Amino acid sequence: LCFYPMYLVPDVQKVAEQQGVRVLGDEDEHQLGLLSNAKAWLHPHIDEQKRALAPSLRDSAIQGSGARGPRGYIASSTEDLLKAFSALKAEMPQGRLVLKPSWTSGGEGIIIDVAEEQLRAFSFPKGKHYLDYTAVLEEFIEGRGNLQSPTLYMIGSEPCGPLADQILSGDGVVNDGNKYPSALPQAVTQACVAAAKAVQQVWCLSSQWGLDYVLDKEGTPIIVDLNMGRPNGNFAVRLWESKMCQRLCVHSASWVVPQGVAVRSCYEALGRSGLLWSDEALRGVLVYQFFPGQTCSFAVASSRGWKDVEQMIAKFTAITKELSELVG
Repeated sequence: LCFYPMYLVPDVQKVAEQQGVRVLGDEDEHQLGLLSNAKAWLHPHIDEQKRALAPSLRDSAIQGSGARGPRGYIASSTEDLLKAFSALKAEMPQGRLVLKPSWTSGGEGIIIDVAEEQLRAFSFPKGKHYLDYTAVLEEFIEGRGNLQSPTLYMIGSEPCGPLADQILSGDGVVNDGNKYPSALPQAVTQACVAAAKAVQQVWCLSSQWGLDYVLDKEGTPIIVDLNMGRPNGNFAVRLWESKMCQRLCVHSASWVVPQGVAVRSCYEALGRSGLLWSDEALRGVLVYQFFPGQTCSFAVASSRGWKDVEQMIAKFTAITKELSELVG
């Protein structure tokens, strides 16, 4: 029996050891700073004295990989943010900027096209160390047509499964799920993996972590987010898929289960529609989180290809609508 916590903080590790349970994961108190605030490693600190204390993505020698990081800075105070705003406007006068609190996840708190007035009103939680709570101010990456945002999962220095395509909403701020394997060219996968390996040589992580990218107008992968110190969102689905006898096409996403809908009703509807996951057919829908009134998770997978997955998604969407109508 192993326990893989969201973040491996000392108290969790102590209790697990007392219970004789093996704990997985990198300790949150990493040599570079708190893993729970890993977004702060994307850029150098705007304060040059603080910059020397924590290596950033710019120190990872990823230039030869074919990928790059966005232009930006880390700030620990409102004063720092305004200084970073002035510096970035001088470097790229016509560029759009985005603000990202480094202590949040899932797109929470992100402001696209952030204005100087919004930075003046932005507040930081109090921490014991200047890197405990920081914010990222960086260039907004202009993508091509439909936003393409691959994500790469790693375990230590090796990729954990294939490159995936993120399913995004809210102008690319909110991650609604993943589709993998990615439909992007193999050259993009090679660039993303090379960049991740270069990052790993500096940061020396041992458990599961990941990088999110956006392809700019030239098709270059830009690292826009670091997910470290915790199991990434679709890690459990990837572990499940890895046990199959052949590679599957997997679409994982979420839906809000209405109050009053029972899990039995959901699975019975899937069974009647021929959508319930089958180990023999290697296709179907797997609802792996179900809490009425909350956002819950599911995966649609098939060994027959993406067309089969898309047809099942359409049927599952109809089922969720019917279940919602039944409870009013």
